[in-house]
Amino acid sequence: MGRLGIKLHDEKWYRTTALDRADAEVVEKTQAEMKELMEQGVGIMLATGGWKKKIANKGESLVNAIALKPSGGAAFLKVIRPGTCSKDGEWIAKTHIDLAMEVTKEKPLHLLGMIMDITHANRKGMRIMAEQYPTWVLLGCVAHALSLLCKNLADPTKCPGVAAVLKVVQTMALVYGDCATIRGALQELQVGGKVGGIRAHCPTRFAILYLIATDVLRMKVSIREMVESSDWASLKEASVNSAVFKHATDAGWWRKLEAVRDLMSPIADAIHQLEGDKAMLSQVLPVWNSLIDHATAWTTMWQESGGTSVLTAKVVGVFEKRFKKHYLGDWAAAYLLDPMNFSAPGTGTHARPSVNQLTGKQRDEALKVVLRLNCMEVTDANTAEVERELSDLEPGESPADMVRHSNALVSWEEVPTPAGQPDKIKVVSVPKRRNFYALPSARSMVPNMCKAAGKLISMHCTSAAAERNWSIWGIIFRDALRNRLGIERAEKLVRINPNLADPTDIDPEGSDDEPWHLHNSAGFDELVNLPSALKT
Repeated sequence: MGRLGIKLHDEKWYRTTALDRADAEVVEKTQAEMKELMEQGVGIMLATGGWKKKIANKGESLVNAIALKPSGGAAFLKVIRPGTCSKDGEWIAKTHIDLAMEVTKEKPLHLLGMIMDITHANRKGMRIMAEQYPTWVLLGCVAHALSLLCKNLADPTKCPGVAAVLKVVQTMALVYGDCATIRGALQELQVGGKVGGIRAHCPTRFAILYLIATDVLRMKVSIREMVESSDWASLKEASVNSAVFKHATDAGWWRKLEAVRDLMSPIADAIHQLEGDKAMLSQVLPVWNSLIDHATAWTTMWQESGGTSVLTAKVVGVFEKRFKKHYLGDWAAAYLLDPMNFSAPGTGTHARPSVNQLTGKQRDEALKVVLRLNCMEVTDANTAEVERELSDLEPGESPADMVRHSNALVSWEEVPTPAGQPDKIKVVSVPKRRNFYALPSARSMVPNMCKAAGKLISMHCTSAAAERNWSIWGIIFRDALRNRLGIERAEKLVRINPNLADPTDIDPEGSDDEPWHLHNSAGFDELVNLPSALKT
């Protein structure tokens, strides 16, 4: 009996019966949501990611399965336990096909596609699945690809000049984290405001080097004062790696660090923006193009300002090579068909695809993707058919319903933001961009384009939702006291956790699927951050 006279259940009831009931309620809600999306013909996509921790059932390998919603958002489905089997390409393919069959109730055509990390086994598994289910859009995580770009920049064999600078800040972070004496001295030298620090380096989070570089630059004055002070002779004895701080007295080194930060800034920004749980596949190609242009301009600017070519050596090549390694024709097709990327309409015409922004090869690959998503073989007749559809979307007299929707589809507005905050834009939502291809005129003129566009516009481009879900697992298995917690019970806790959000945080005017929508008469629905790589 509680203090207020309320009868409470015992502890066992809460960790068994109550947990089971809450989990069953979440499962029922998720399944109903997935069923509705499939019945509406919208479909869903899946993302997976692996994780293990020593205290989680003695380091058992686990695979998170996440459902990604076409209009934004994600839902945890289940955890897959591989056991001792070899997690090779064949296992990857079989496991994901079984998962797709389970989620779609044996109707695999309702699946838009899958996203996973870019490992050798995952790539092989996706090739196997592509042969069996060509209508699935199978993607490597774009955020992972951009992180690998950061890894390449820190590799002395690939980018010697940039890597040398990043090695210094990495060592500074190591000393700051391990040496309380030097850390305390730097904290004492920071005057006014909140005392900052240097983030710890994480070997598996390659983009962290950009954040470490910004921390070191922010503490530039404090670091220089420490090294130039009379106390440095005794302070440096506290760490065997303290000699790394000798760079603090070199103005040229600070200039190089600022340049490296500027080089990596758009990469970090793009990762941050693209890893949101939103359908952004159509933005991947322009982001990569902008990053390569940025690297080229950065190289030219550095050399024109009197810098040596040692810092810029191989930089542009690394960007281009990483792009080519991960590029898919699906990127080009999504860019081509998303109305948000269309050129502005003229008088009496509808907005049209920006074909001139693609290379000839990318255009051909995009058309092959349209054929594949329509289960059409690549023959001269079929290619001519989709070529004809693409030409029908080019300038010319247009049906009234397509003209009426065009202006809102290609428009976007900047949103005023406080100084230091990311720039934001309002764009037309994913459902409205998809609905352009549901117009009677569009379905009549370009039926194959319509079917492909419905899938590509709805596709996410990262498996970040699966990675973020592991943070919940990490909190649950936070220390050795949880080493007796079973995976089955932990899975229920993970599934329930995202559904415990304060209901007052949800926009009452928006739907559960689209919590970022701003419904207004201007036709702009979606509030998004604008990656710096797209500001050109």
